[in-house]
Amino acid sequence: MFTGSWTVEASDAVGTVDGDLDAVDTLASLLAQSLILIDESNPAEPRFRMLNTIRAYAQGQLAERGELDATVIRLTRYLVRFVETVPDALQGPDHRAVTERLDLERDEIRSAVDWALQNDDAETVGRLLSSLFIYWWSRGLLPMTNELAEQAAALPSAASLAPYASALLLEARGISMVMIGRAAEAEPLLRRTLETATSLGNRWLAAYALLGLGGALVGPAVGEACQRLDDAAGAFRELGDRWGLALTLSTRGQLALLAGEVAAARAMHEEALAAAQAIDNHYLQAQVLDMLGLDAATVGDMAAARDRYAAAAELHIRLLDYEGSAYGLSGFAALALAQSRAPAAARLIGASDYARQWSARPSGRACSQRPTTWPPRWPVRWDPPRSPRPRRPAPVCASRTPFVTDWRPPRSRRPQIPSRTGSPA
Repeated sequence: MFTGSWTVEASDAVGTVDGDLDAVDTLASLLAQSLILIDESNPAEPRFRMLNTIRAYAQGQLAERGELDATVIRLTRYLVRFVETVPDALQGPDHRAVTERLDLERDEIRSAVDWALQNDDAETVGRLLSSLFIYWWSRGLLPMTNELAEQAAALPSAASLAPYASALLLEARGISMVMIGRAAEAEPLLRRTLETATSLGNRWLAAYALLGLGGALVGPAVGEACQRLDDAAGAFRELGDRWGLALTLSTRGQLALLAGEVAAARAMHEEALAAAQAIDNHYLQAQVLDMLGLDAATVGDMAAARDRYAAAAELHIRLLDYEGSAYGLSGFAALALAQSRAPAAARLIGASDYARQWSARPSGRACSQRPTTWPPRWPVRWDPPRSPRPRRPAPVCASRTPFVTDWRPPRSRRPQIPSRTGSPA
C-alpha cells in the first residue's frame, strides 16, 4: 500500500489487524525472499521499499480479497495521527529533523489526501493540510495546499463538518489564499475561522487565524490589520510559539516602517530575529535580517544595513535560496546607489534579476526549497544621504513581508512532487 518508503511502525499500524501478524517477522520474511528492499542510511529507523511490479500485484491481491479499502483507511488514519504529532516540533529547534522525516512521508501524505478527496472525506483533508502548514510553507508548497483545500471544500461532506474540523479546513483555505495573493477571498474565511476558534477556546488556531486575517486586511483596512497582527503576536508569546511570533513580527514591522515608525519597526524585527534564532530557523533568520537591513538603510545607517544584508546573504547562499538572494542583491544595489556607485549598482541589479529568473525556472525551484509566496517582498522607498555628485532618484529597496497592498504575486507554479509511480532508486 505504501507508495514510497515506510518504517516498521507504519507496517505495524497498517498491515496488522488485531495482532494477527508480527510486523518485524513479516518484514524479515519479505526481505529474505527479496520482495522488499531495505534502506539503512538511518540505522535508528530503517525504511523499506517495494518494487512497483510487486506493489501492483499486492494491491491486486488485496482488492480480490476485498481488503483494499480497509487497508487504505488504516494507512490514512496512521498518517493523520502522525502529522498531528509534529506541529510543535516544526515550530522548535528540532524542525530540520522533522522536516526531513516529512520529506520521506510526503508521497504517502499526498496519496492519503487524494484518497480522501476521491472518497468525500473533507475532514481528513483539512486535518492533513492544517497540521502541516509550516512544512508546506518551508517547502514552497502553499499553492498546492490551496488547490487541495479548495477541492475539499467543494465535497458534499464539507457542508456537515463539526465546528473544529470545519475551522481547520477554513484555516487551510484562508491562509493559503493570502499567500498566493487572494486576500479578498481569504478574509471572510479567516473571520469564520477566528470566530470558531474563539468559541472553542482553541488559542493555537485563533493565533494563526489572527495572523492570516492581519495579512488579508493590509489593503482594505491597514489599521485593523495592525491590530490583528498585534493580537497574533501577543497570542504567540503566550503560547511560546516562536515560529509564529517571528513571522508575525516580521510582517508587523514592515507596516510600522511604511508608517514612518522606524524605531518601532526595528524593535519588532529585532524581536523576530531573536525568536527565529531561538529555534535555529535559517529561513526566518534570513528573512528578518533582510528587513533589518532595510530598517537601517531607511535612517541612513549604511554600515549597519550592509552588515545585515551580508548576514542574510550568507544564509540565502547556504539555503540555495535564489529568490531570497535576488532581493538581498537589490538591497546591496540600493546601498551602492546611495554611495553614488552607479556601475556597481547596475551589476548588482543585473545579478538580482538573473537570480530571480533562475528561481522561477524548474531547475531553480527544485534546488531551492523555500517559501516563494510567503512572504512576498514589499517595496519601500528611502532617500540616500546627500552626495557631492548629482542626486539620483531615490532607489527602491525591496524587502520581504507577507502582506502587501501593491504587490503582484508570482505566477502559481504547481510544485514538483516526486513521482509515486517511479521505481525506487
